Amino acid sequence: MKIFILLAVILLGCNGCASNKAHIDNGETNPAVLLELCSDENVIPSSSSQIEVNMINNSEQDIATGEAYEIETFLNDKWTEVPVSIVYEDIAYTIAAGEEKRFICTLDDVSESGSYRIKKPYSIDTENASSSTEYVYAEFQIGPN
Repeated sequence: MKIFILLAVILLGCNGCASNKAHIDNGETNPAVLLELCSDENVIPSSSSQIEVNMINNSEQDIATGEAYEIETFLNDKWTEVPVSIVYEDIAYTIAAGEEKRFICTLDDVSESGSYRIKKPYSIDTENASSSTEYVYAEFQIGPN
């Protein structure tokens, strides 16, 4: 009987980990390219108007990105885009292999407490002269002031 109870607890514990993974798994397609918060804190006060992120290229290829990004919130067990009114300059940056670049993301349209992430597109030129768009993410929390 004790073995059955232990087995049931283990299975329930693993099920909890699997359902939580959807929140933790940020969907990065290339683990060598990272987006990190520049702050040591991942809880941002709701009064903050911007957040600084650092895009790090640990891959062996150069990547290209611009100023564009999206803000998503975690609601009902899925990431949902937050409608924001952001204007971007049409600038392309090349981040060489082993280098990094900082970006400032505005949070003017985000004020409610909760889980959020920055979703930033980038592309990698492939050997056959085509490029694919991939995304990198940085998660953070909006908390009280």
